[in-house]
Amino acid sequence: AAAFNQRNRLLFFSAGNDEPDWMLGSAKRYHEVLQAAGIQHVFYESPDTGHEWHTWRRSLREFASLLFKK
Repeated sequence: AAAFNQRNRLLFFSAGNDEPDWMLGSAKRYHEVLQAAGIQHVFYESPDTGHEWHTWRRSLREFASLLFKK
């Protein structure tokens, strides 16, 4: 985990909280596994959206604000 965290500036993934259970559940489990392993990452959950354009727009806004942060 320490080597991964040193080499990678940002690991980001997201999902809408109205995604199908299997999809959102998988994303949340992945988030938990990464946390337990000590991998630094950001998991963004878009409120009241599913697998749709609005989720992608919100996720891009969140990702870009982190990507260009010094």
